[in-house]
Amino acid sequence: MRLFYNLCQFVCLPILLLFIASVLLFRPEKRTVIWHRLGFGLHSKAKSMKCSKTIWIHALSVGEVTSALPLIKALHANEPSISLVFSATTVSGLHLAYEKISPYVDAVFASPIDLLPVVRRFIHHIQPNLFILIETDFWPNILGQLSQSNVPSILINGRVSEKSMQTYLRYGFFFKPMFDTFDLLCVQTSTDAANLQCLGISKNKLMTLGNLKYSTDFEESPTVAAIEQLTPDNHILILCGSTHRGEERVLIESFKNLQGRYDNLHLAIAPRDISRSDEIISLSKQFNLTSSLLSSHQSDLFDLLVIDTIGDLNSLYNMADIAFIGGSMVDEGGHNPLEAARASCPVIFGPHMEDFAEISEELLRDNAAYLITDQGSLESTFDRLISSPQRRNDVGRKARYCIERHSRVIPDHLHLIRKIL
Repeated sequence: MRLFYNLCQFVCLPILLLFIASVLLFRPEKRTVIWHRLGFGLHSKAKSMKCSKTIWIHALSVGEVTSALPLIKALHANEPSISLVFSATTVSGLHLAYEKISPYVDAVFASPIDLLPVVRRFIHHIQPNLFILIETDFWPNILGQLSQSNVPSILINGRVSEKSMQTYLRYGFFFKPMFDTFDLLCVQTSTDAANLQCLGISKNKLMTLGNLKYSTDFEESPTVAAIEQLTPDNHILILCGSTHRGEERVLIESFKNLQGRYDNLHLAIAPRDISRSDEIISLSKQFNLTSSLLSSHQSDLFDLLVIDTIGDLNSLYNMADIAFIGGSMVDEGGHNPLEAARASCPVIFGPHMEDFAEISEELLRDNAAYLITDQGSLESTFDRLISSPQRRNDVGRKARYCIERHSRVIPDHLHLIRKIL
């Protein structure tokens, strides 16, 4: 499989070089990252590492970097003699890693492009004793070359969505050998483990250790702290996280209808794609709402605040009275409700929570969340929670308790890593 993969790369190399050239020409924000992903500057970063065992931890983007943070903090605190290095793939993930991860690791760098000479260069300079992949971002050469170099690799916080499973089964000839290069695949739920077994992965390679985000803590940023003065104690903030096109109109219209009954409401929307922030501001004007972007740092009180910054959503849940989880009213598989539940927020989501099915089902079983199906049920659920502080407190407390039941997630992961090293 890898031989065919590398032959295809060789044949397509002129196209790849043309693509890299176009990125360097037209995407100035990615120029430095592209060079770093080819291995330039890696030698100087490797020099800063301790002369001891090294763990290389990799994450794809913002969500995975956030998932990795509690584990990295725990490794930093409990295994001070081990060198930790961290890589991320996307520009936004790398920026967040420099901000949040760098205080706890020896080096942060852009992940290698999956070309065999590049991958070999990274492994040569890093010389890892263990490779940890957080959730996703599977590359045949990286995993294969680590295996050939006798470097154990483990997947942590793995999850297999319904859409992903369909792809894995359709192209099993490609994905099964790649998953088999892992020494262990540690997944979030028993359903994820069962899905990988259906793909043909040995049960001996699978462990269910839970979701690292059960242990995510809040680090209040100056940006978020500044919002506290914009939401007085007697006002109610509805925070809608990771929304997609098709959801914002429903949310804004429901909010507008409720404004006629409550004069102390505020709405915050954090779109999954922050480049759509101006689009949401324009939409709010159709409903005669006052609105602002979080990045504008305005001190006035607005009906709608659009979160157009990266890395602030978790902290914002700590300030919210009600949370809506985006990607769930449209067919996007939903997003993670754990941050909202951890902040003792009553959680609301739509019928499309396939990517977080077991977590959402657990919250519903505990009466710690509400499932809505359309605008009418969304609006009535908002109304019930707005009208009763006691109900908000009770549901939020149950959501928090649901998180606290999973307090062993980090210790179990640390125990596993110590055994492998």
